Amino acid sequence: MEIVEEHDVDAIHKILSNGIAENAELHVGRSPTLDLGFSLRNGNGVVGGISGSAWAGMLFVHKLWVDPDFRGRGLGAELLRRIEKRAQSAGCLSTFSYEAPSFYPKFGYVEFGQIAYSDTVRRYWLSKSL
Repeated sequence: MEIVEEHDVDAIHKILSNGIAENAELHVGRSPTLDLGFSLRNGNGVVGGISGSAWAGMLFVHKLWVDPDFRGRGLGAELLRRIEKRAQSAGCLSTFSYEAPSFYPKFGYVEFGQIAYSDTVRRYWLSKSL
């Protein structure tokens, strides 16, 4: 047996994810992962969006971003509502202190954990029952 550095990280990520999913099926039953995503576009292209996945009754929001020129218009809120509606399950997400941890509680998310990476950066985990 040998340990090899992988250069096709996407391929090894998929193999590992499949192995983890197969193991999880033994504990929570069959629950396929549903990848989700919505983009926010104008005439110049993508100016924001949200991506995540639903698995085992949970919504994982991986990325949520709106270009600074388009913030404050409720677009992030609408993206979040769209992915929640599509998932129709319990929600779980994480965000960093330099991102928008105060954004999610406005929509019913509750913090259930956090960890400090440094004196200025923290990661927060939040959940919401949909």
